[in-house]
Amino acid sequence: MRTASIAAILAVIAPVGHAVAQPSSSPYWLGEGHGPHMTGTTEELWVDDSRDEPTTTDPNDKRRMMIRTWYPADFPADATRAPYVLDVDLYQDSIREGVAEIGTRATRSVVDAHVERGSTRYPVLIYNSGGGWPEFSATFLTEYLASYGYVVVSIGHTGFNGPHQGGWVELKSGESWFIHFQDRRAYGRIVHLQPVKWIDDWPVIGNDADGDGKGEPVIRHRKPNVGREYPVQAPQTSDEFAQNKLGLQWQWHANPLDDWLSLATRRGWLRLKAVSRPAFRRSGRRRYR
Repeated sequence: MRTASIAAILAVIAPVGHAVAQPSSSPYWLGEGHGPHMTGTTEELWVDDSRDEPTTTDPNDKRRMMIRTWYPADFPADATRAPYVLDVDLYQDSIREGVAEIGTRATRSVVDAHVERGSTRYPVLIYNSGGGWPEFSATFLTEYLASYGYVVVSIGHTGFNGPHQGGWVELKSGESWFIHFQDRRAYGRIVHLQPVKWIDDWPVIGNDADGDGKGEPVIRHRKPNVGREYPVQAPQTSDEFAQNKLGLQWQWHANPLDDWLSLATRRGWLRLKAVSRPAFRRSGRRRYR
């Protein structure tokens, strides 16, 4: 991984290198579907020193973005192919296990390969993965597009995804907020609350620090004005079953039936009851957040 400017990463589009034979038809994890071009890939960390990073508490942290690019390339047929994930250790513990499962799988691309000779221009596609997932999430697609003559630039994310699969809430005080979730794998789907400002009848979600009309998600912010102050509270985080109903940290994949569990059969214990497979498949299973 290297820190680079935009100019440096786009320099990969300049035609250099030499023409060689197409790679052999050895099987790859991503399948046999491939276009007429061999593909290279490179990864860069872009840092914008003019913008603060809104998702950390460090006032000196600047906006950074991981970028991975795929492009038509030239390389020897026996060149070592890039793994699906170039550096597993870059990713936080909450997703590292899942990343490691696919991280060493071989793709068709070669890291930092010479750009294919014979064309001075390639169309550029920008790929932005949904749900806050990393820049390599759709390698099967980005590599495929590059094999048909595109330069594909995939954008990494800052640690949590932007607003999606949520809703706009307007309070009696007139404030607007957006509530949404983020899938954090082992940690479950955690909830975020983002401020909303209306500018020219258009909602700007998050904090628009530079006034460009594009909000950035916030990790810390003042509480909504709901007419009074309430003490800070957290949902139950233990597995003590002393109450007559389960705490909010317990969830079903669907609306549960009353006879699936009992807190009364043995006080202080949770009794889960076996159900037939059809009912289980219809309604889901218990999970802990």
